Amino acid sequence: MKSLLIKLSGELLSLPQENRSSSNVDFTKNLPIRSITQQIKTLSKKYFIGIVIGGGNFFRGNQHGKALGITGSARHHVGMLATMMNGVLLKDLLSQEEVNSETLSAIECPKIALQITEKNIKQAKEDKKVIIFVAGTGKPFFTTDTAAIMRAHQIGSTMVFKATK
Repeated sequence: MKSLLIKLSGELLSLPQENRSSSNVDFTKNLPIRSITQQIKTLSKKYFIGIVIGGGNFFRGNQHGKALGITGSARHHVGMLATMMNGVLLKDLLSQEEVNSETLSAIECPKIALQITEKNIKQAKEDKKVIIFVAGTGKPFFTTDTAAIMRAHQIGSTMVFKATK
């Protein structure tokens, strides 16, 4: 089975700007992530899929971090944590579509995800699970785009699709 890597923007998990303050919003409709999870379900029948999720819906280091005056390293660590939150969300949304997935993290957080290791990647592939990669590279000063290329190599993918702005 061929492998492919999808890099998803965290902003795909955001509500449209006009709906963020409304208490009458039906959160289950008209969100791009719903369509994407359905597409992942379809693709997972033909491909082994790895997903790198961003965290921009929660925190953007160059925007929020700079406005707060926090250091570059702290900005990047907060961003990594934001990707972990999105990994939890994405895993649940995939589960609702009856897609088996495993969350693997570049930083230790055993209650949320397994660590990214060759063994855990191999096991997820054997179990035909979609892998959700979180926490970027685990190192500050690298984007989730960099992590996407790294993870593509780790899963043996020659295809990387980027679903961002």
